[in-house]
Amino acid sequence: MTVRYRSVLTQVLGGVAFLAIPIFFSPELGRSFHFLTVPYFQRDFMTYALLLVFFYINYYVLVPTLYFEKKYIQFTGVLILWYLGVAYLPVILIPATPPPGHFPHHHGMAFLHHFSQFLVVLLFSTMLKINNRWKETERQKLTADLSFLKAQVNPHFFFNSLNSIYSLALQRSDRTAQAVVKLSGMMRYVIVDAAMDHVSLDKEIQYIEDYVEMQRVRLGETMSMSYRVDISTPGLQIAPLILIPFVENAFKYGVNPEEDSPIRLEISTSGRNLIMILENRKVVRSLGENLRGGVGIVNVRSRLKLLYTGKHDLLIKEDTDKFSVYLSITL
Repeated sequence: MTVRYRSVLTQVLGGVAFLAIPIFFSPELGRSFHFLTVPYFQRDFMTYALLLVFFYINYYVLVPTLYFEKKYIQFTGVLILWYLGVAYLPVILIPATPPPGHFPHHHGMAFLHHFSQFLVVLLFSTMLKINNRWKETERQKLTADLSFLKAQVNPHFFFNSLNSIYSLALQRSDRTAQAVVKLSGMMRYVIVDAAMDHVSLDKEIQYIEDYVEMQRVRLGETMSMSYRVDISTPGLQIAPLILIPFVENAFKYGVNPEEDSPIRLEISTSGRNLIMILENRKVVRSLGENLRGGVGIVNVRSRLKLLYTGKHDLLIKEDTDKFSVYLSITL
């Protein structure tokens, strides 16, 4: 069942349940369908029908075009007109003689009778629209963050990788074809798979492995890395490109051909919990550079906060010559 189908089904069932309220609370219920001909029931049913129509008009029209546009006077005026319609139309269109022992409805009573119901419908539809707009804004921000991340972290790497492959080709190395295949797969992942909200954890890890392998091609024997993967839970999904910024950060600041610069990377799962441990020496130092505050790290912090609220733990430790990352995510 798609999200859109579930949304439509929920709205239909909710509308039917709302219209059923005056039926279940009718004092004539249980006497065949006699209650359908009772004017007071017809009034209540019409009132609930008008409230239901108002719910959707407020949600889809009034809040987006008036409230969000800060046209508060027009918004208030339309609400007053709608409430007058809800309060008086059923009374005007369906005359009714009160049952014995009941006083007739006065205009003032009609005005106040359904005020609480109208207020509840107004507040619920307005808050629901505000909440949905906030979620949409967050979704758009995530999309922008991902696009920014893809634009930020990949061009230089791909350019350097192409240079490395070119060098292999000049040397007529047997590794040239393999390097081209890996780079092609990485580009396909970034362009196609990373456009989705979630990808399989296997694909994300494969991207990291291809990245590491391309770094081996570029750096050759000067690269020293301990890499271990232990995925015990199949079928897990993860937000794309959520892990790679830390790995790129390690290679950016933790590799120097003239120094001993090992990198340690471990990725494992326990149930639905993913753990990544990454350590590297700081061998590249720029004035004022702070690894934990780099643009890529700031970006991924933001994405983790939005995508895995209350479901992740990120610990970054930095000292004079070492940088370490501990990341735990409940997928």
